[in-house]
Amino acid sequence: MTFTKTGGWYKSEVEIDKNAYTIQLNRENKKGFNSLLVYASITDDAEHAVIKRYGGDSPANLLINLTNLDHVTKIALYSRTEVTGAKMEVLNVGGGGQPQPLVPPTADKNYLYFQAEEAGSKISFITPSSKSISLQYSTDGVTWNTWNCVTATGFKYYDMITLTNRGDYVFFRGNNNAMGGSSVSTIDQSVRFTMVGKIASGGNIMSLLDSSVQKSNITSQYCFINLFINCASLTTAPSLPATSLATYCYQGMFQGCTSLTTAPSLPVTTLYDNCYNSMFQDCTSLTTAPSLPATTLAANCYQYMFKGCTSLTTAPSLPATTLKNYCYSNMFQGCTSLTTAPSLPATTLASNCYYGMFQSCTVLNSVTVGATSWNSSYSSSWLNGVAATGTFTKPASTTIISGNSGIPSGWTVVNV
Repeated sequence: MTFTKTGGWYKSEVEIDKNAYTIQLNRENKKGFNSLLVYASITDDAEHAVIKRYGGDSPANLLINLTNLDHVTKIALYSRTEVTGAKMEVLNVGGGGQPQPLVPPTADKNYLYFQAEEAGSKISFITPSSKSISLQYSTDGVTWNTWNCVTATGFKYYDMITLTNRGDYVFFRGNNNAMGGSSVSTIDQSVRFTMVGKIASGGNIMSLLDSSVQKSNITSQYCFINLFINCASLTTAPSLPATSLATYCYQGMFQGCTSLTTAPSLPVTTLYDNCYNSMFQDCTSLTTAPSLPATTLAANCYQYMFKGCTSLTTAPSLPATTLKNYCYSNMFQGCTSLTTAPSLPATTLASNCYYGMFQSCTVLNSVTVGATSWNSSYSSSWLNGVAATGTFTKPASTTIISGNSGIPSGWTVVNV
C-alpha cells in the first residue's frame, strides 16, 4: 500500500472484492497508525462514508469490518502522519467464507505470544500470593510494560489484557527461575494463564524464564505444571524446545485444553519423574500427538499423558527398550478413536509399566509387543474395554496370560 500526501493527510486507496467484509491492515515496522480514517466507496468516484476512526496512536494491526456495506468496491484510508510499510489482507469473504489464517507476529526475539482468533479475546494470569513471578508484556514487540497484579484471597490476579480485534497479539517475557516451586499438589498451588475467547499461541515458552530467550534447560521442578490447565480458548500451543527437564515440569500443562488440535514438539530424550504426567489429558480436539523420542524413561513419566483425548487417531512411537515403574500407565486411557497401539519394543519391563495403558480405547484392535518375559504386575487392566476382536503380535517365546491384563479374549495371537 502506498500513501500519498493530500492536503494535511496521507491517503491510500485500495480496490477490494465487493463481497469482502473483513480486512486487516498491518505495518511491518510495528508502528501504529496515527489518527486514521477509513472511508468506504461504492462507486469509482464517490467516497461513501467514514466507517472507522482511530484516534491517536492506534495499533499496528487493525481489523476493519465491512459487514453492512454490501456493495463496497474500494476503501480510502487517511492518516495524519506519513505511513510506510503498510499492507492489507482480506480475511473473510461474504457468503459464509472462512477467515484466512492469521499472520503470526514477530519481534526481535522468539518471545511467547498469544494472538486473538476471535475479537475481544482476553488473557490473564493467576498465582498463589506466595509466588514471586515478574512478567512483562508488549503489544508490538518493541515497547515493554510490567504486567501488574493485585492480591486478594490468597492469590495474585494479573491485569486482564483484551485483544480487541482478530489478529491482535501480545508478547510475554520474564526472568523467573522458579515458575512452579518446591511443591504443587493442587491447581490452586500452581501459576497459570486464564483465557476467554479464541486464542492461538506461539513463540518460545522459555521466554517466561529468560527474557533473552537463550535458556534451553529447565532446572526447577514443577516449572510449568498446570500452566494452561482448562484453557478451553487455546487453539495452538507455544514451542517447548527445552533439551533438559526436571521432575513434574510439564505435568498437566495443557490438561483440559479442549480446543487444542495439535501438540508441540517434545525433543527431550532423557525424562524425569512425572515430567509429562497428564500433559494433554482431556484435550478432546487433539488429533495429532507429538513425537516422543525419549529412550531413557522415569517413573510415571508418561502417566495419563493422553488420557481422554477422544479425537486422537494415531499414537506416537515409543522407542524405549527399558521401562520404569508406571511409565506408561493410563497413557492412552479413554482414547476412543485410537485403533492401533504404538509398537512396544521394550524387552525389559517394570512394575505397572503398562497399567491401564489402553483401558477404554473402545476401537483399539491391534497391539504389538517385544517383551521377552511377562507377568500381570506389568499390565493390570491395560486392555480392558478395547475392541472385542483384534490382533496381538508378540515374540513366539513369550508367554502372556489371557484377559484384560494380557491378551484379550477373542483376539488373534500372532507369534513372530
